[in-house]
Amino acid sequence: MAIWSRLPIEPLGLTNDPSRAVAALVRPVSGQTVIVYGTVLPWTSSRWRGLPSAGGRAFCAALDAQRSDWEVLRRRYPDAELCVAGDLNQDLSEHHYYGSRVARQALRDALSSVGLAALTGDPTDPVRALAPDRASIDHICVQTDTAHFVAPRLEVWPRGSAPDRGVSDHYGVAVSPA
Repeated sequence: MAIWSRLPIEPLGLTNDPSRAVAALVRPVSGQTVIVYGTVLPWTSSRWRGLPSAGGRAFCAALDAQRSDWEVLRRRYPDAELCVAGDLNQDLSEHHYYGSRVARQALRDALSSVGLAALTGDPTDPVRALAPDRASIDHICVQTDTAHFVAPRLEVWPRGSAPDRGVSDHYGVAVSPA
């Protein structure tokens, strides 16, 4: 895994789950320093470190390891904003699309425990707005006390009822301040 940036970036070393997560400090010339934590959480039928997927065990264990990283990063860099982004393999929708109720609640609780919320969950899910039978499982999560949380501009591509399978089985999602 890697995080790329046009802005100055500083890798932050190993995470509790180096095969599925990476962290970096992005330091704009002006403005707020951001901790970017990129992740891929286990998908519905995926095992994690020998744990079975049944009952959300693998997902919840991986999520807990990564939540621990988020807490450490918030303490170590208290003046930086935290952004968790990636393929979280779980919708945050009231109308189920992918994942499980157990994993959805675990993800909501983990994000909330460190002051994060998904810009890509209901009610602002840009995938659901484009394709009502789908929902984001790739999320961009920011601190709820940041200006980026208020009225961001969300974009999704390609525009249409399904992703371009020649490129990915997921839509691309981006966020920028309003």
